[in-house]
Amino acid sequence: MACNQVCMPQLLEIFQDQSLSQDDKKAKMKTITDQADKRIQAALGDDLFKQYQDWRMKNMQRRRNN
Repeated sequence: MACNQVCMPQLLEIFQDQSLSQDDKKAKMKTITDQADKRIQAALGDDLFKQYQDWRMKNMQRRRNN
């Protein structure tokens, strides 16, 4: 199963959970994204995973600036 199909619903659930503090949300989201990164790295290999991480960081920065 693709990472997005597994991770995105979990991340959305955490994001929408009003009972969690911002710090709790960040911690839970980090755990899920770290697990996803391990799966992605295993699929892509080290070189492509590095490119993916670079792309993701640029994309996140672009989103924050808009």
